[in-house]
Amino acid sequence: AGTWHALPNRGLNAFVYALAVSGDDLYVGGSFPGTGDGTLTDLGRIARYDTTTSTWHALPNKGLNNRVFPLAVSGDDLYVGGEFTQTGDGSLTDLGNIARYDTTDEPEIQVLDGTTDIPVGTGSVDFGATSVGTPINKTFTISNTGTAADLTLTEPISVPTG
Repeated sequence: AGTWHALPNRGLNAFVYALAVSGDDLYVGGSFPGTGDGTLTDLGRIARYDTTTSTWHALPNKGLNNRVFPLAVSGDDLYVGGEFTQTGDGSLTDLGNIARYDTTDEPEIQVLDGTTDIPVGTGSVDFGATSVGTPINKTFTISNTGTAADLTLTEPISVPTG
């Protein structure tokens, strides 16, 4: 005979209407705004449960603005149906009760200059004052939030003359 097991965080705090599996992830749709213990509060009626780490994850844009019913997986896409018209944060409107979510992970990195976080996409770093043509010694660490090793860059950076 089998054995029942509770999911972490006391599950979810309202009804679950749909489940869909994609790889190691279980996508859950329903009327819940968060986890049962209140740890996650912005799930927006749809969540991803990582079966390898036993952790709940919010989807981007605070989920959806109303109940989620059917879920279907096709390749890297999760198709979602329900009573929603937009994402939970309102950034994507006119969804018309059906949407496609691309489940592929975006690469996530953190760039550090010592202990100072350099936001990705800012395109600039202040090196302080120096003479033109004089090398500056700086160390940057690019941290992979996944499983690969971090990359540390320590070569001097030279500001060209002219």
